[in-house]
Amino acid sequence: MKSEPTKIDSDNDGIPDKYVERTMADKVDFTFDDPNPLESDVKRTALKRDLFKVKKDNGTSYGGDQGWFDGDSDDYCNGKVSGEEISHYGCGLIAMCNVLLYLGIDNEDYRNWSEYVDKNTGIISKSDYMAFVKTMSNYFILRGPKSFLGVPAEFPLDFLLPGSLEEGFNSFSEAYDWDLDSEWASESNGDDVYCTIKSMLKNDIPVILAYSADVNNYIKKASGSDIAKKVFFSVLKHKLGPVAGTLIAESVPTIYDATHEYKSLQLYKYENNIFKEDQDIDSHYVTVTEILEFSESIQEKLDCGKVMLKTSSWGRIVYIDYDDYKDAIDSFTNILEIY
Repeated sequence: MKSEPTKIDSDNDGIPDKYVERTMADKVDFTFDDPNPLESDVKRTALKRDLFKVKKDNGTSYGGDQGWFDGDSDDYCNGKVSGEEISHYGCGLIAMCNVLLYLGIDNEDYRNWSEYVDKNTGIISKSDYMAFVKTMSNYFILRGPKSFLGVPAEFPLDFLLPGSLEEGFNSFSEAYDWDLDSEWASESNGDDVYCTIKSMLKNDIPVILAYSADVNNYIKKASGSDIAKKVFFSVLKHKLGPVAGTLIAESVPTIYDATHEYKSLQLYKYENNIFKEDQDIDSHYVTVTEILEFSESIQEKLDCGKVMLKTSSWGRIVYIDYDDYKDAIDSFTNILEIY
């Protein structure tokens, strides 16, 4: 038997046994015949419901878009950051707002603000979303240069420059008696990080994923400079004392391989049964909403990797080839584990 005659999709993998454009064009993700109708070619791990949509004048977006804040005259982050700066550096803030709003859709315990997503439609207005970002911005600015509002995820010496994404989330959890905690994943092993992403999605928690090439390259170069060494020595001696501070400061230039150039990460869009190259990113936060694992035959058909992560970036659906990401995992390129 090549398929189950009474079913459109015998193996329930989302690929129809026999694709019929007239009746299926708007109902299936993959508009071609399943090459293996009795053997699943696609394994999905996703949130219980898809990420919310934001209603705009010209349609909807997939989650929030930092670009909306360009030209906004309001001040953010307790008056320290402009709307224009949010549009350039606010990706981490947007990713966190996506997570917080999603958690409150089906669980009122996580809905501690006036702006929220309609449970029935899965939609929030653009004005409500932007108002929510303004409020949240007062809690999630990183303690450092304004350009660090979006990156890095975690500084290797976190007593020098701790991030505020996990701190902000944990402060909310404590204040509102949530049963959740967060921290940047300590694992540098790509397989372990992948298991954490999958576990979070199964627990209906979107994943904030950070990627940073340009910050890594900057720190790598700076860590070997005389000026950087003097700064590290001065700060560490003050923080830790002369002996411990000196020992750690001398190790800083060894954190990064001086011969390694951190590369941009390619993003993909899915169109007409193929994953096509979209923009690439040097430093960015996205919100992961689904994992798709493909069989070899489907990888060739779709021109993609074995594991593709569905994400929200700039209010759009884009995908990351996990093989491209996992080899870059370090203190800056990592995920925020919420558990």
